[in-house]
Amino acid sequence: MWCIISKNAFEREANPISELRLDKFVCNRTGVSRTEIKAYLKSGLITVNGRAEKDGSRKICPEECEVAFKGKVLSLTRFRYIIMNKPQGVVCATQDNVSKTVMELVPDELMCANLAPAGRLDKDTEGLLLITNDGEFAHKVISPKSQVPKFYVARLELPFQESYKQIFAEGIEYRGEKFKSANIAKLDKNGEFVLVEIREGKFHQVKKMFMAVSNKVLYLRREQIGKLFLPQDLVPGASLDILHKEACEMLKDESFEAVRSRIFVNFSSI
Repeated sequence: MWCIISKNAFEREANPISELRLDKFVCNRTGVSRTEIKAYLKSGLITVNGRAEKDGSRKICPEECEVAFKGKVLSLTRFRYIIMNKPQGVVCATQDNVSKTVMELVPDELMCANLAPAGRLDKDTEGLLLITNDGEFAHKVISPKSQVPKFYVARLELPFQESYKQIFAEGIEYRGEKFKSANIAKLDKNGEFVLVEIREGKFHQVKKMFMAVSNKVLYLRREQIGKLFLPQDLVPGASLDILHKEACEMLKDESFEAVRSRIFVNFSSI
């Protein structure tokens, strides 16, 4: 989903964009190489104000004209924020010599220079993932210092025990690694599915915390970061381009009980 964003949309981008070459602008916004852009220009797939443009060296002012690539209007903003419903079997990396990466799932029309996943979900973990070229924002989301809440649905090998609540709340140590306080509650009457809130995001953290109480995570999905939740209609592997103000919902706090009260889990699909 592409949209035109005014120059005043984001405070940090209040300075106007100066004139620049058309091919450079399209390259920066799409991640397509200059060589490929030449071919697209010849094919009439790059337009300026609705008219096909053949000359990539043409100087344009993006704030004063509408540039489209393959029929999709290119955003003026330097930064892009994409949420993905990460499926199992892909890794959170820009490239990998063995496994398929989340970047390979991003549609061509959403690609732009310097996109990268913000943080990591394990290869076998599904759910909400932020992909952006705004490094400063990504750091705020994933840094333990930010204390951004991240909510996961987990399927356990053994039924949930009420004692887990206090154990998780007090913090857990597993094989010398310490994890700070976390919230947990069961989602079904049998205690097979649970909701977990953490604010650190260490490697395999949720899995290790359950290992510390002699249990095992069979399935894991991240449902929410801050106040931004995974849309129910965003199927695994699909991506959605969101605005900066929407992405900022990730930096807001929401109570564990509020999330638990409205969370929907289609257990039959797990």
